[in-house]
Amino acid sequence: MEVTPSSGKTRVINHDKIRPLIDHYNKTGSLKPGDYSAMTRHASYFTALMQIIEGIDDSLQTEMLTHGVDVEKFTPDEEGRKIIKQHITYERSKKNRRQAIKIHGTRCLACGFDFNDVYGADWARKYIEMHHTRSIAGIDGPVDPETDLIPLCSNCHSMAHRKTGEILALEEIKSLIAENTK
Repeated sequence: MEVTPSSGKTRVINHDKIRPLIDHYNKTGSLKPGDYSAMTRHASYFTALMQIIEGIDDSLQTEMLTHGVDVEKFTPDEEGRKIIKQHITYERSKKNRRQAIKIHGTRCLACGFDFNDVYGADWARKYIEMHHTRSIAGIDGPVDPETDLIPLCSNCHSMAHRKTGEILALEEIKSLIAENTK
């Protein structure tokens, strides 16, 4: 198997020698020093090896398939580890939300989905997500519920924010739906 680390120098690594390392990593999620001492002489090769193990680099995965390494074997990760994070959130006004619902209703303005219709009013209780038509991070001053907030279902709201740094307008979401719905 060829590995090309950031140094740009390609090196052939016999997959039989690294297979136990990959298996150990898949089982435990970690590498012990004794398991890879010969490969840590150059950190860039170790980084390239980690790309193989993690499946980050598709070209390396293709190389593994070409040489008969089983990349189809799926080993699920454990989930639920507790992580403490610190981040900034932007406050939303419940008063503005209530007013926007009075103005626009609870039906998604992009696709027409209504949680009450699908899940029943007793369960959904007029659930809808409110989408800021302008980036909330850039809003200075009061939010106008009539022009700055629109109801979107969870899917349309996710698609509106799908690309980092870009917020789709309502008409753009409607266009995507129209173009891709048969």
